[in-house]
Amino acid sequence: MPPELIAYYHGGVRGLRLGDQLLPADTTGVPAAISFMPGDAGRHVRTDRVFVTTDQNAAMLFGAMYPHKKVGWLYIVEPSDDLEPDPDYLAPDGASFQCSSATVLLARPIPLRFVRQIQQEIAHAT
Repeated sequence: MPPELIAYYHGGVRGLRLGDQLLPADTTGVPAAISFMPGDAGRHVRTDRVFVTTDQNAAMLFGAMYPHKKVGWLYIVEPSDDLEPDPDYLAPDGASFQCSSATVLLARPIPLRFVRQIQQEIAHAT
């Protein structure tokens, strides 16, 4: 029986293309999406790791958090070989992972209506 194929997603800043590398915030200087959440949600997140998920909606949520216009892309990625569970993710589905980098396999914008909805919810939460 062939191994099960798993799609890994990442929501982030726009403009990456097929074959581009996703690198940690410490390397790129681009703030992690969770740092835009109200409160201290992002205070303990490792900025030396790239976070990926098997949940497409979760990736879209994080991509939509960037407070800039025309930002919020969904990526299907291939994580590096050091993929491991995200220790801060507490849901029982185990859908969040961290790794040192990931390669973009597919990139597309997150629908603007979804981005606006998420940004409005974040603004009202602060």
